[in-house]
Amino acid sequence: MLKIHIHQKAEDVIAYHKEHLQGAISSYYSQDGQAKTMMFGNIIEKLELKDVPLNTETFEALIKGNHPITGKKLNPREKDNARAGFE
Repeated sequence: MLKIHIHQKAEDVIAYHKEHLQGAISSYYSQDGQAKTMMFGNIIEKLELKDVPLNTETFEALIKGNHPITGKKLNPREKDNARAGFE
């Protein structure tokens, strides 16, 4: 059964990422101790992030709505019912 959970806060997405994707569980998805991660899509090219590595700092900046290089807010509007991510 598929269950989709909506994370309302960036901190919740970051905590989930740290717990499930950076720890021992991530070894299932890794090769030689390194999980291969990448960003792709039109938005990555538009934000000029094509060659930027997807590391913890980049991921957290994007989840918080900030450009990982410039620090500029990507969405100037902050809503109370915004969704930070899905799992």
